[in-house]
Amino acid sequence: ALAEVSDTVTLNPDRKFRRSLRQRRESEDEYLNCDDAVRIDPKIKAQLHDYVGHIAFMYNDNQFHNLEHASHVTMSANKLMNRIIDVKKTRREGHHHPHQQHDVASSKHQHLHEASLGLSSDPLAQFAIVFSALIHDCE
Repeated sequence: ALAEVSDTVTLNPDRKFRRSLRQRRESEDEYLNCDDAVRIDPKIKAQLHDYVGHIAFMYNDNQFHNLEHASHVTMSANKLMNRIIDVKKTRREGHHHPHQQHDVASSKHQHLHEASLGLSSDPLAQFAIVFSALIHDCE
C-alpha cells in the first residue's frame, strides 16, 4: 500500500514521528507535528481540503449522525492517536553517556513502535484512522 501513495506523499525513510517542543501548542489540545516525517505537496493539501468539504455535504442534518458528530469523532480519533504516539510517556528515567545517545533514541523509538502496535511508525495508518472517523456516518 505504501508504494501506491509514493507518487503523492513522500515519507521520510525512517518515518519517525517526533514532537517539536518549540512548535507545540500552549493549550491542552496538542497536535502531532509530522512535518519532518511526511511531506505533502500543497496541491494535494488543497485537494484534500476540497474533498473534506465534499464529505461534509454527504452528512444529513439530523439529530445525531450529522457533521457536528463526525467532527467530534474525528477530533477524538486524532487526540487518541496523539496520546498513543506521545513520545514523552516513553522516556526512560536516568542519565546516559553521550556516546549512548543514539542507542537510547533507537531504543525509545523501538519501544514506542511496539507499544503503539506500529502506529507510531505508520503515518498512512494514522491518516486512515482519522479519515475513517470523518467518513464513518456519510451517506
